[in-house]
Amino acid sequence: MPELHINSQMETFIGCSGYYYNHWKGLFYPASLPKSKWLSYYAEHFKTVEINNTFYKMPGEKAIKNWYDMTPSDFIFSLKGFRYITHLKKLEVDGMLLDYINQFMHTAGYLKEKSGPILWQLPPSLKMDIAKLEKFCSLLSHDFQHVFEFRHESWFTQTVYDVLQKYKHTLCIVSAPGKIPEVIKATSETAYVRFHGKSSWYNDNYSEADLEGWQHQLEGLPVERLYVFFNNDTNAYAVNNGLYLASLFGMTPLKRPDSKQMLLF
Repeated sequence: MPELHINSQMETFIGCSGYYYNHWKGLFYPASLPKSKWLSYYAEHFKTVEINNTFYKMPGEKAIKNWYDMTPSDFIFSLKGFRYITHLKKLEVDGMLLDYINQFMHTAGYLKEKSGPILWQLPPSLKMDIAKLEKFCSLLSHDFQHVFEFRHESWFTQTVYDVLQKYKHTLCIVSAPGKIPEVIKATSETAYVRFHGKSSWYNDNYSEADLEGWQHQLEGLPVERLYVFFNNDTNAYAVNNGLYLASLFGMTPLKRPDSKQMLLF
């Protein structure tokens, strides 16, 4: 393991993009563990999770409060913004969009102190539109930290970074195949990273050398908080990669997974 140069002032949260994967049974979750206990088990190993099903449908109050009750007091949830806002309306502001934004934020509020960043993932078909971005950014409540993940390469310009910085929103740092650049840049006091895979979406297992390189770059960011989520769920690579990166940041694992099939560092 390389020598660590850790930013001791930076609060770091490392986890996975989702926890409810059937193919993790026997790889991460014990085969005998019922699905109703998966979140509690996950929270024994990580202090944060990115919830992706909120992209498709916002859960009701009962489900949100159940997440809250099943996790420790210091656990943090990051919610992915509803696709009607990002993919159907494509940030085009009107009365209905405002209603959806307000409804989303109201529901997220049920997580109380466990509520972390809101991730707005834009579609690959949406090219840079500064006026649209600025108007949308101006509407977002600062009760939450807002993160923008751009999927078209045209967004990666200083003009976009300036808009995000103006509203204290966060540029999502992305590791992904294709043309999306790996821009490691802070536009707010919170940094947010998503690991999707290097050469194949969701299927790559990052090497120790890969993660060591990322650690050295991320620990130097001038931020107060760092969130990192692994979205390479195939073969539970996300779990292994998350645990290893956490160790590089000097974070003691909350608990080691029970499964002997895990290839732990």
